[in-house]
Amino acid sequence: LFVALLFKNSLEQKQEELINETNSSIAVTQDLIEGITDWKIANREPNIFRVFESKTLKLLEKQVKVEKFQYIVVSLNQLFSNVLYFGSWIVGGFLIIRGQLSLGSLIAFSQLLARISYP
Repeated sequence: LFVALLFKNSLEQKQEELINETNSSIAVTQDLIEGITDWKIANREPNIFRVFESKTLKLLEKQVKVEKFQYIVVSLNQLFSNVLYFGSWIVGGFLIIRGQLSLGSLIAFSQLLARISYP
């Protein structure tokens, strides 16, 4: 939860940039399709492909950037969840050895922690 809150604004900004780039790409593609006859008459078909390719590559770059950032956020979230779960077993094992906790209590606590930590 902490990781999601920490990266919320950055992720929203990157998503907004992706949405804007998608809308721009759709608008350019629509303009190209609507003007295809004029482009053919002027014998400028290669220009259509260059414009389309350029816009598509920009969109792809934005999508890759957003996906990488989302992957980083998810990875950090999983890392902290796993550290918390593993740490509970280590501390619980230590408390069992000292006689302050039973194995059943540790298992119950770790299951509760797993339900809370993992989506």
